[in-house]
Amino acid sequence: MRPLFPTRLPLQLDLFPPEAVNRPEPGPPASSSPAVPPDTCAGKSFHTGAFRTISLNDRILTYFFRRSRRRTIGFSIGQSGLSVTAPQRTSMRDIETAIQKKARWITGKLDYFLHQVPDVSPFYPADGTPLPYLGYTLTLRLIPAETDEIRLHEKTRELFVHFRASSEQLVERIISWLREEAARILAMRVRHYASVMHMETPPLTLSSARRCWGSCSRNGHIRLNWRLVHCAPRQIDYVIVHELAHTKEMNHSKHFWRIVSEVFPDYAAVRKELNGQGARLLSLF
Repeated sequence: MRPLFPTRLPLQLDLFPPEAVNRPEPGPPASSSPAVPPDTCAGKSFHTGAFRTISLNDRILTYFFRRSRRRTIGFSIGQSGLSVTAPQRTSMRDIETAIQKKARWITGKLDYFLHQVPDVSPFYPADGTPLPYLGYTLTLRLIPAETDEIRLHEKTRELFVHFRASSEQLVERIISWLREEAARILAMRVRHYASVMHMETPPLTLSSARRCWGSCSRNGHIRLNWRLVHCAPRQIDYVIVHELAHTKEMNHSKHFWRIVSEVFPDYAAVRKELNGQGARLLSLF
């Protein structure tokens, strides 16, 4: 039986710090908004909204606005820029006042991520191409053959791809292998941490989201991005613990972060790592 993670990779369990605001799922992308690294999403359904503008610290900022059943005004800095969610009866005057009060935080996050997100080149399969897998780099070895087969050589960190397909089909085959690996690894880690956190193992499905690593629905169903297979084991484990914590607390309150910190007391480092590389990994395929 294959090990869950390569034994030579240390499984470090540290995680990341709480945010001061509740963060709803970001809205659809706006071309004028800066791209920012993704974080886990709250898993709430997205309702119709609209783009609005506001003058913030002598700059005109476009943000996505929608109303929901929530009781407070929420701010989210996601891949699409700023999203604001507000209760149905809150006036626009009060909403814009709240945005102004968060001006320093909002502009600081937008400016930081604008300069941190790297340019991403789409994956192109060629012999010798690097492929991120569980936090390290595999070297792709393409071998024309009569049958299609993918085999991982963990000792040399090479992925041997026997193929008889076109380049487009080859990419699909590699993605299929990565998804299979993700399904295997994520299911095992969810079961492990559900046990650690003394809860039933929740239903799990794979996601292909471009803006977040995971989400949790109000009925306790977990969705995890298959691209987590690119990430280091401790980053995978963080996202899983984050979403399992949401089955107990559907927000980012102090109580939520206490639940997370019980499993990962030192969570700041891993969140920083994940944010630093998230945009690149989510855009690879």
